[in-house]
Amino acid sequence: DDQPVHLQETSGECLRHNVLRVPLQELVLRTEMCSVCLAQVSVEAIIKADNALPCPGMLKGNKCDQVHGYSFCREIMYSQDVGPLRHCIQCRKCVGKNTIHCMR
Repeated sequence: DDQPVHLQETSGECLRHNVLRVPLQELVLRTEMCSVCLAQVSVEAIIKADNALPCPGMLKGNKCDQVHGYSFCREIMYSQDVGPLRHCIQCRKCVGKNTIHCMR
């Protein structure tokens, strides 16, 4: 993988950095809407799918092609239509996969 060392997969490092701040009991009850097919997506299902949940929705008679993840530091669901996010262990924020942003 050609990722800079300080950018880690969103699910692991992001959750570890935010576990005390994020109310997980409330989070697992939350649903978000897919921006492509408008299906309701469970944050709990995203977490159980190792932060890479194929969208359960349908689009024009076919299964929606989005794969959803969750950023615990930003408290948002994201999908590949906005590009993959990675968690920077230096500034502790999720950023775009190819972003060079942190000079710490």
